[in-house]
Amino acid sequence: MTPRTPEDAASLLCPVARTFASKEAKPGCQGPACAAWRWSPILAADPRITAAIKTIIAELGGGKLRSQEAWAILMKDRAKYGVPIKPEAGYCGMGGAL
Repeated sequence: MTPRTPEDAASLLCPVARTFASKEAKPGCQGPACAAWRWSPILAADPRITAAIKTIIAELGGGKLRSQEAWAILMKDRAKYGVPIKPEAGYCGMGGAL
């Protein structure tokens, strides 16, 4: 299952439309408006997060033992470091979990 933005998903055919469509099924995933939509979490390995952590560690004066402190600072103000606050992509829950 590939996470997609709601705009990308709108061009896809809904799995329910494929199964229960009385006429020719048309593309039109409803994305977040559908009960089956699931948001994908923003992973810690996201390049924006790793870059922000490196920046914060440098601001703190460096050191390997500063990552936990840097993480706490990042979580207090993600927008300041360009890390999204809300998930940006999701997937159809009809296909199972990621």
